[in-house]
Amino acid sequence: MRGGPSHRRRHRALLLRLHPDRPEGTDAGISYLLPQIVGAGQAFDLVVTGRDIEAAEAERIGLVTRVVASDVLLDEARTIAAGIAAYTTTGLVLTKEAFWHNVSNPNMAAAIALENRNQRIASATPEVQEYMAAYSKRHRD
Repeated sequence: MRGGPSHRRRHRALLLRLHPDRPEGTDAGISYLLPQIVGAGQAFDLVVTGRDIEAAEAERIGLVTRVVASDVLLDEARTIAAGIAAYTTTGLVLTKEAFWHNVSNPNMAAAIALENRNQRIASATPEVQEYMAAYSKRHRD
């Protein structure tokens, strides 16, 4: 039996391959999106070096929101997907629209106005009305 500190298995995260050696440069909007997610300095480092990063670093810089062991990755992804799929399509579409619009919205009042608009739109759809009726029933009983 060996003494000393336990050795933690390192998890690798290879989320996308950035190819600084490609003659045409970045693509797929990565030069726009990545700095918004991880900041300009981190994004520049990742784009210019094209290096792989470990899962812990990806989590630390905000590139991923959680790190799980590879043997439970598929189960964890399915659990998250099932939770998301349980919501209404209308609510999910409008939430994504508002979120990505409001990421760069400099005005809180405009952000709230968009969310209020989306709630009015969603509450008028049969899908959301059925979901809310079932939700209310579950919480009444």
